[in-house]
Amino acid sequence: MAKTRGTGLLMAWMDVDPAHEDEFNRWCNTAYIPSYPTVPGYIRTRRYLTVEGQPKYPTVYEFENAGVPDTSEWSRARSGKFLECAHAAARPPGRRFARRVPPPRPGMTRRTP
Repeated sequence: MAKTRGTGLLMAWMDVDPAHEDEFNRWCNTAYIPSYPTVPGYIRTRRYLTVEGQPKYPTVYEFENAGVPDTSEWSRARSGKFLECAHAAARPPGRRFARRVPPPRPGMTRRTP
């Protein structure tokens, strides 16, 4: 049975040139993201539209573990001619990796910086 919650997240965000937004969104929803379920360890992608402020398009990718984005399967799923166009249209792109922090054990407290 596939996991429903992972310990690895990839967070990406970008703004897209308004002249390319329709094409960008169509490609994301019909070609780019639908290829991800073939990647071992992939769980889900959630795209967002910022209500106010920038960047306009934050996206969160969830994986079984933080090593999935380093695999050749993930690289192949992300490849494609339009990907280059998407990166060219994006201003400014950003990416961050994160791992799940387990909850504190009973009797322990977590300090936040």
